[in-house]
Amino acid sequence: MFILFSFIVMRMSGAVFFNPILGRSNIPGAVKTAFVFMLSLMMYMGIGGKLQHEPQSLLEFGFLLITELAFGFVIGFCMELTVLVIRFASSVMDFGMGLSMAQTYDPQYNMQVTVTSGLYYAFFVLLFFAVDGHVKLIEIFYRSSEVIPFGMVKINSELSAAMLGIFSQAIVLGLRFAFPLLAMELVTEFAVGILMKIIPQINVFVVNFQLKIIVGMMILLLLFTPMADRFYTLLDQMFAWLQELVTIMG
Repeated sequence: MFILFSFIVMRMSGAVFFNPILGRSNIPGAVKTAFVFMLSLMMYMGIGGKLQHEPQSLLEFGFLLITELAFGFVIGFCMELTVLVIRFASSVMDFGMGLSMAQTYDPQYNMQVTVTSGLYYAFFVLLFFAVDGHVKLIEIFYRSSEVIPFGMVKINSELSAAMLGIFSQAIVLGLRFAFPLLAMELVTEFAVGILMKIIPQINVFVVNFQLKIIVGMMILLLLFTPMADRFYTLLDQMFAWLQELVTIMG
């Protein structure tokens, strides 16, 4: 009983504490610990308290605990890559609008982030809970016990290749998110260049900077509703990545 429950606690601890949504730094540690204990207890009762592989020594027991924690870390890192899509796209957008210097402090990452990045991240978190993403995530946790019995997590080169593939897909998705705004900013640059040729007396630096911000804000406003659909698609992609990683580690 103790060995199985220890495995469950380690797996749930990694999945919660390394999670960019459920394990945010502004959530009290006591709340996250209570959530881990509640999930572990529900998982223990759900699987009936059966352990398929029992460690034969204390050293093996410690190693298996680390592999269970690594499983949770992989789950959290995959979700972190999903958030990276939004962070990367927002940074590219702000750079195109000339707002890359307007940054705010994010306690989650202990660093400065752009304004659009914080806005889209907050919107993504709200959408995650609005579409019952937390329920789907807990369902993946539970089904992982069927695919990967506790104490039998496999960490191999196939997992590394899959994580590298997910990272490359995240970068591509980030560029796709930012492409509409970048395209309009490029059109704005051409328009300002033509205007400068027609009216040489215009101070191109003042006009260009202000015009890029105005056009960028208008595009962000127009794309807000379509961006929600993109975020929903991104959530589906995230859950597909999670299921793929669970299958690989099984």
